[in-house]
Amino acid sequence: MNASRVGWGVAAILIVGFLLLMTLVPDETPNFANLVPLREHSEALGCLLTGCDTAADAARFLFKDVAGNVVVFIPVGFVFAGLMGEMPLRRRFWTALAMGAALSLFIEAIQIAIPTRATDVDDLLFNALGAAIGAGLFVWSRRARPSPLWAGDRH
Repeated sequence: MNASRVGWGVAAILIVGFLLLMTLVPDETPNFANLVPLREHSEALGCLLTGCDTAADAARFLFKDVAGNVVVFIPVGFVFAGLMGEMPLRRRFWTALAMGAALSLFIEAIQIAIPTRATDVDDLLFNALGAAIGAGLFVWSRRARPSPLWAGDRH
């Protein structure tokens, strides 16, 4: 195994470990499961658009939930795409996206069993979006800045 793959592997272990610690350690969240896609987000957006009394809270919720779930999975997508070795870039993108979505699904499924964690289908959607952005950034970086080390990556 070459040093590059080892580096990607170490980065993946560190990032996944951090995510598992961040998402599976009990906290103060009341236990619930939201299985209706974008329900809370559409309610919050409706509140913002109509100028409801809790518009500031709705804006904070939307920013924290959407941005937070997307941003934490961008490194996941990037590192998973890097971990794929000699695969063509298009395949790396789709594989990294699938792996990121599978990781998010695993986390959400485990959270069902933790009394102080919430399970939300929206987290899965936004985490997958973050993984897609990260994998896309990896692909873009390999196409935008080719070097002798990446010469085989331009597929």
